[in-house]
Amino acid sequence: KKGEAAGGSATAPRKPFFVPDESKRVEKVDTKGLEAAILKAHGEGGVPLIIDFYAHWCGPCMVLGRTLDKLAVAMGDAVDIVKVDVEEEKRLADDLEVAELPTIVFVPADKYRAVTRTEGMLPAQVIIECLQEDAGLEIPDDWTGYEHLPQVDYRDRQS
Repeated sequence: KKGEAAGGSATAPRKPFFVPDESKRVEKVDTKGLEAAILKAHGEGGVPLIIDFYAHWCGPCMVLGRTLDKLAVAMGDAVDIVKVDVEEEKRLADDLEVAELPTIVFVPADKYRAVTRTEGMLPAQVIIECLQEDAGLEIPDDWTGYEHLPQVDYRDRQS
């Protein structure tokens, strides 16, 4: 019969690994907000953190920002994503030696695990792989949540 497994019982549709959250957004932070986000990631029940260093004049930064917005919705509370405008936070960018844009930093929830830093445009699949390999997030190989997301409307976003 249709819908039945080899054992004879009906198969239930597979539940998503992450619960998408349409209200989840990438939060713009300053230096203090970044410190708080890192402490939260390393705190009790913390989740991996993605830090996006960007500028409004940087075309690849804007494209990557839209990808991160989609990932924020797709992964819900499994990952936190923040962004830092290097034009507004010049001292922070200098202190962290952010020279190329966009720069992404993956902060694992395990404070004893090293952070990973990338420069340049990254496709969504590479970001997901970095979350798995470098930030320790467990994502099943067959997870397809990102590809099936509804479009996010960015026109009303103020950053």
